[in-house]
Amino acid sequence: MAEFIQKNPFGEGTLGTFVSLSGDEDVFGHKDFQDNLTVQGDLTVIGDTRISQIVDFTSESGDISGHIFRGQVGYFDQIVVGDIVGSDAGGSSGESSGGINTGPIFVTNVTAVGGVEEILESEFSGAVVRKVKTASDQVDVKLLVERGDAQTFKPSISYAVSGEDPQYQDVDFSQLSTNSNGYSFNTTLRLDCSVPTTYLFKNGGRQTYLSLEKDTPPQVLEAKFVNRTDTGTFYGQTSFNAHDGNQSHSQTEAKNGDTARVYVKSSKEIGKIVVSGGALQSKTVNNPNFNDNGDGTYDYEFNVTIGGASNSVQAKSFNVTVQDITGNQSQSYAADNDIITNNSAPSVSLSFSYPNSNNIINNTGESVDVNVTASNFDNYNYSKSYVLKFVTIPADINSGPFVVSGENASNYTSGTMSVSVFKQSNGRSASSSTSSIQIQSEGTVPSVNFSPNTFRSSSAGAQYSNVNVSVGEPLESLSILSVSDPNITVGAISKNSNTSFSFQILISDDTPRGQFTISFEGEKLIGETFQRDDTGTVRGFDQRSVTILAPDYLAVDLGVDVYNTSKLTATATPAGGNTFSIPYDAGITAPKQDGTSNLEAGFGIVNDSELIIDNQVITNAGNILDVTVTIEESL
Repeated sequence: MAEFIQKNPFGEGTLGTFVSLSGDEDVFGHKDFQDNLTVQGDLTVIGDTRISQIVDFTSESGDISGHIFRGQVGYFDQIVVGDIVGSDAGGSSGESSGGINTGPIFVTNVTAVGGVEEILESEFSGAVVRKVKTASDQVDVKLLVERGDAQTFKPSISYAVSGEDPQYQDVDFSQLSTNSNGYSFNTTLRLDCSVPTTYLFKNGGRQTYLSLEKDTPPQVLEAKFVNRTDTGTFYGQTSFNAHDGNQSHSQTEAKNGDTARVYVKSSKEIGKIVVSGGALQSKTVNNPNFNDNGDGTYDYEFNVTIGGASNSVQAKSFNVTVQDITGNQSQSYAADNDIITNNSAPSVSLSFSYPNSNNIINNTGESVDVNVTASNFDNYNYSKSYVLKFVTIPADINSGPFVVSGENASNYTSGTMSVSVFKQSNGRSASSSTSSIQIQSEGTVPSVNFSPNTFRSSSAGAQYSNVNVSVGEPLESLSILSVSDPNITVGAISKNSNTSFSFQILISDDTPRGQFTISFEGEKLIGETFQRDDTGTVRGFDQRSVTILAPDYLAVDLGVDVYNTSKLTATATPAGGNTFSIPYDAGITAPKQDGTSNLEAGFGIVNDSELIIDNQVITNAGNILDVTVTIEESL
């Protein structure tokens, strides 16, 4: 019979309580062996056995890692010193070693359903999961199992909630999938974890476990708009340069794009904050530098952007969710206060009309009335281009027109007038400008240019050339007063637009080569007249043909002086023969039939307007025939 005896194992000193056994005895209750335990006979363990180290006393170092041991009473597939231990060939309940009809089983991954999980305990760098904490009510548990040593063995998986009488549920073999290594199997079980639970998993005689601890999601305890650090209120400070001086105002409403500031308090350490809806543009703050209040609450303040304001005055709030540092998310929380929003802007528009049908004013007294229509504003300002002058400024922009003249202009130009309006409550502004007000100044002489301005003369019956005229200012009309050479004929001018005109011109062969002048007279839109000249140049002539007669081949007059011999092109056609090109040769100054000229086709010009050819080549010296030459001088 077991009995407790008093014994001082250290001789004199403190007595301890020890147990003495003799014969066949049963010992009940939890026992801790704090010192070495030596079992000289066989040791039979009915329940789970967990061993931190196995030492082989037959080796000098005691190290058994990497070795395989076989004996009469034990069989080890694998030994990892300090961790998982082997099993015997029968009904051992360890998790890793195999047997004839059993195989290892491990929990390799746990995923929270609709939430996040925190791995509290794992082994082999997370490959084997032992304990998980989650706020979710369900988890997906992934198991890795292997077959036993008997090749016909199939994994037989079951699981139960740990307790005095665990009720195991079998996992159908069809739910297993083959692992990529070819000899292991995977399966995933969805398990309840609404309360803290430990699950047991078996594969034949092998088993493992998973402990699930219940976490709680964070709660948003408080969320609100708070004063901005720069203004001391919810709203910003705005300023406007008005007609009566600079205006600075504290807003009483927030418009879209304004900065606001919010405060959020959570029941757990904050890993993420998301604000959205109501008055705000959505914003996410990751890993905020939150304050630990020391009472189990945590808070954070940050700037946000207004994005939900409409065109009317409305009090709007926002929604917020937080995540703890694990990733558990709170329920959405509606903020505790509101901010006044209003995105409406003032409006302004300008219009004017000219005092005449030409849509232009002069710089000597004519003016336009600029009418302003504005609403929903508190302050205003106005401005103009430097070429304009305010003749009359109304006491209020809605009370009458601005009268504007072009008195500051000194040439043909244009200017605009602008009005800006400002709303104090939300700092919004608007502006509008007139279209360009056209001004034509008196005393200026607009430019007049015709194009093309280089011409070839024409033989009798040639056609007119079209000429375009562009002017530097809009004109009511334009006419040609004179042409410097009487051999130049011009037609009447046609008006294409206020700044574009056209006419036709004919240059006769009698016109001297060189420059000529056309004098124009124009009338501006404001009624003032002016005169302006532009010049052109005559050079070259259009294509014509002449015949040089055999046998003398004397020079033939072209009817026009040659301006630039390098621009001449000619072809020769002997009577009854083929046509071919001939080049200009300055050395040909008279007919040549003596055999001393260059053996090449060519022509020359004598007395500025007479054509002569090298007949020796053209007629092959033996064919005395008339020659027709077609010639022109290009520009």
